[in-house]
Amino acid sequence: AAAALLLLGIGIGRWTAHQATGVGGGPSLASADTAGNRDVLYQVAATQYLSRTETFLTGFRADLRAGRVTRFTGQARDLLTTTRLLLDSPAADDPRMRALLEDLELVLVQISQLEAGRDPRNADLITQDMDQRSVLPKLRSAIPAGPVPVRTQGAT
Repeated sequence: AAAALLLLGIGIGRWTAHQATGVGGGPSLASADTAGNRDVLYQVAATQYLSRTETFLTGFRADLRAGRVTRFTGQARDLLTTTRLLLDSPAADDPRMRALLEDLELVLVQISQLEAGRDPRNADLITQDMDQRSVLPKLRSAIPAGPVPVRTQGAT
């Protein structure tokens, strides 16, 4: 769902980029408002993604303690795809967000490479790396508390 929302935001952004000038050649108010809406779309997509990723990594750590890691490789691959899309989007223009996305990319690649029945120390190394990089605390601090702010039509 987050990937679909992100792709929708990219499509809207590209579609509106062609309409960046209004009548008379100057920038129109509608295009300025559309740029703001596009930023909000990326913000919403990034927040939803970060929430899903935080839930995933918390569950991964809990299941690792219980000895179950195989069910996470597919989810890690899905989140990794979204991570790479966000890295190529305007959401990654913020240096803190870019650094967080790069850390998440590394962790998700490692999790997606885990194989069932292999050395369990590999999963322990992943969690140690997550702890050294403070991935979960950074992730939790990047997720805004409460509902995501969404501007209504005509709001300035």
